[in-house]
Amino acid sequence: MRTHLLKTLLLSAVYLVVNANSIDLVSRQWSIDNNSQSYSRKVSELEFKEIKGVDGVDINYFSDEDLESIDDKKSLVAIIDTGVDIDHPELKDNIWLYPECIGKSEEEKKELPCRGYNVLDGNADVSDNEGHGTFVAGLLSAKKDGVGIDGLLPKNIKIMPIKAITNFQGFTYKGKVVSSYIARAIAFAVNNGADVINLSLGIPKVIETPQLISAIDYALEKDVIVVAAAGNNNKKKNIFPCNYDGVICVGGIDIQGEKVASSNYGQVVDIYAPGEKLISTIPTNMESKVLRIGQYDLKSGTSYAIAHVTALAAALKLKGIVKNSYEFLSVLNQSSTNYSKDFWLPSVDYKKSLLVKNLYPVLLTKKMDTLEVSPRGDIVFEFEVYNPNESISAHKVCLTSDSDILTKDTCFDKEIVNGRNVIKLKSKIKSFDIESWQNFNIKLITSSDEVLVSKKASLQLVKPIKLDEAKVITKIAAGALLRIAPNIKSSALLKVIDFTANKATQDYYVLNNRSLRSIFYLNEAKKEYSPMQIKFATDINVISVLKADMNLDGTKDILVYGTSKDKREYILASYDVAGKPLFGEKSTWKLNATQFGGLNFNRGRPYFNFIKTTSKSLGDVLVPLVSRVFDLPQIDNNQDPIDYLNNVKKKRPYYLLPEVVDEEVKLQIRTLESYDFDSKLREQLDLGFYENLQFVSLLEQDNKSLMKGSVKLIFAVGEVSFNNYYVINFDDTSNFNIVKKKRSLQIHKSNITTIRSTVDGEFTQNYLITRQQERNKLAFKFSDSSKTLRFESEWEDPLSSILAAFDEGQGEYSIYVEGRYNIHLLNIVDNKIVNHSKRSINRESSFPGANFSQIFQMSQINSSKGGIYTDMQRLFGNNISVITKDGNVLSSKLKYHYSIPAQCALIGHAQIDKNMQIRLHCMGPGKLSSVYIHNVK
Repeated sequence: MRTHLLKTLLLSAVYLVVNANSIDLVSRQWSIDNNSQSYSRKVSELEFKEIKGVDGVDINYFSDEDLESIDDKKSLVAIIDTGVDIDHPELKDNIWLYPECIGKSEEEKKELPCRGYNVLDGNADVSDNEGHGTFVAGLLSAKKDGVGIDGLLPKNIKIMPIKAITNFQGFTYKGKVVSSYIARAIAFAVNNGADVINLSLGIPKVIETPQLISAIDYALEKDVIVVAAAGNNNKKKNIFPCNYDGVICVGGIDIQGEKVASSNYGQVVDIYAPGEKLISTIPTNMESKVLRIGQYDLKSGTSYAIAHVTALAAALKLKGIVKNSYEFLSVLNQSSTNYSKDFWLPSVDYKKSLLVKNLYPVLLTKKMDTLEVSPRGDIVFEFEVYNPNESISAHKVCLTSDSDILTKDTCFDKEIVNGRNVIKLKSKIKSFDIESWQNFNIKLITSSDEVLVSKKASLQLVKPIKLDEAKVITKIAAGALLRIAPNIKSSALLKVIDFTANKATQDYYVLNNRSLRSIFYLNEAKKEYSPMQIKFATDINVISVLKADMNLDGTKDILVYGTSKDKREYILASYDVAGKPLFGEKSTWKLNATQFGGLNFNRGRPYFNFIKTTSKSLGDVLVPLVSRVFDLPQIDNNQDPIDYLNNVKKKRPYYLLPEVVDEEVKLQIRTLESYDFDSKLREQLDLGFYENLQFVSLLEQDNKSLMKGSVKLIFAVGEVSFNNYYVINFDDTSNFNIVKKKRSLQIHKSNITTIRSTVDGEFTQNYLITRQQERNKLAFKFSDSSKTLRFESEWEDPLSSILAAFDEGQGEYSIYVEGRYNIHLLNIVDNKIVNHSKRSINRESSFPGANFSQIFQMSQINSSKGGIYTDMQRLFGNNISVITKDGNVLSSKLKYHYSIPAQCALIGHAQIDKNMQIRLHCMGPGKLSSVYIHNVK
């Protein structure tokens, strides 16, 4: 390994001083000619593995004779991307020129998109600040001149740069949804004569707008071939535009013909192409981060695999072999080569594509990526068959399943004619207790009972969610609370946060769109939701509404948390169950919006405690206790100029004390880690002044502790290797006692996860101490054990965090770990990991600059089983699911995968009496709406 690293460093040093204009990188372009070259792949924090190529695993590029027939013909390829460096020496001669610019003066040209168009800003500036689009352009059309790299089709491709994406920070850019810019870019490309459109991007379902769908339709109707990248998230549920019938979706293979670890896969991916360690062009003003050569770099991803398919599409169009996406797909289906030893990965093959004599029908199944199963088990397969050849036909369509889940195989007599054929097959499943992902085989049968075309489709099954109970929302019309549109379903109902692990009800609130002076509160304890208006003493931009016993009288109160209208103050306002100010004129507490910040929330849960304190103005009250890096308040230090604590910024537990100042209740920032606390604790523990005392973490409160306002905190002594640490219980902000003393390796660098019991639903006294050793390695131990357990995932699947930890009783625990590509379940018995299982998850898109994440939240299904609630709406529309275990392995059963009814919006899940409930907000009855409840079993 050291020799390899030394070679890499020396090689990089040489490259730094060599003139880029004299370097020939063609021999390293394995995708065009794989003659057993090799490259390095990182497999651990400090280790690289040499991946030796397999001779011939490439695109089987054209011979010189193959290219003669197209000679100097030009195909116009639109690269809708981050822009292109149009002055790059490798590219400048192959950049499209807008016809209207011919013969125009330089001044007139400034007003025209002469060498490309920027749809984001409405001008001709297509400069590439990301390097993404320039890399794609180089793969397609870099000059063959013995310098740098060779493009795939430099003599025959003209690049039309269209800048439509940038480092987006969300779903909008300059007030418009980002997909609208992509739609404009597609229309511009089609209207200006593009033959092929290259889309190295992906977007989630939530912004798959009718405008964008129409733009794709427009391109396909005009016989423009549209090619898109599958994405780099190792999932088989792809997103727009790859999930659109007619769009050629491209995944990635490596130098050995296996799937690139990050490449998406599944039935939506039409073809695979080289997608790892590719060399291409970058903007001349951009640093080369890997190769360390000016103007060139090395990158991986399906964004670049796509170029090999785009170039082939351009070549076959120029040769007259295909004229549209459907015909191109027919050629790909017949000419692909599978190099993988373990998977079916049909890979692009240039020379074989020229041998295709007949265009056979293509099965267009992407629209049924997710299939709904009726409550009786009925399932409908509806798709299209595009037949580009009037001399070829089929007479029957047959359907089977790999795992024999259908009550019977289905065959349907249907004459497949030239053009588009709509197919509908009906069947029935045997049980809902099956995996939600199933493989189906679709075959077209000729009149002589021969298989003409076959396709394996991996489809996700979902079931309609059962509505067990409904509560009508009175007084407010449904139109004011619900928005039901084709791609966006949203509810104005917001969840009231109740800290109790097993609450009896779930309340909601609605913001007042007309004023910042009130909200509408919906109490579930009643038979129906009758909104109660809670009026504020001042304007509040509401962030959250919570329930806690703020005045410690045994009844939970309503706490409104937000900011002032000018956002210069944080506000806490308390109300009783009737919506009246809890402390009269002293009910609204304010905190100046300093660097201290507000309250923390994580995955929808508050990341703070409530502690009992005594206010001179209000008496005994509950106040928030937060973990924060901040200064030591002067009031909590010793006033002696010699004997005092150093006021350094460090992590401490801070509480917010309400006191009347100038006739207003102001929240003072105070800390439990005061001089008095430090002195008393050191005395009790017999610590020297030189021994470092360090706050580690808050522990989650159970319901009993919450109602009393008592909290448990972890403090550690020492910083180097092993720490002694102490669990300290605070009955209030003035009184504490040491509950437990333990020893652990560097607990001050660890994360603490509270463990929930599936028996009673409460948080236990036990907790999990977790330390990230490397990006794919976790070390953890239970607080009641001295034994450290270790878990390691694959390097390509870095671990993020512990999602949940459940005590199943009898010494058995279930720990859910979140990775980039998988959820991992660790079953632990008698302090040993006895089983590990995982399920792939849908993480984010390949869209440059934005992460569209799946949402995960810990929950408990019933008194014997925990799980993870996950909301995929933002990615894939109307699907939600619960990830849990079946026996000792993670379950992906159909019974836990749901579709949301057309007239309903999801409002999340609730934990009621040790059971999980999924909540929907639906239209009806009449002009009103209702909250519908599904009890997960």
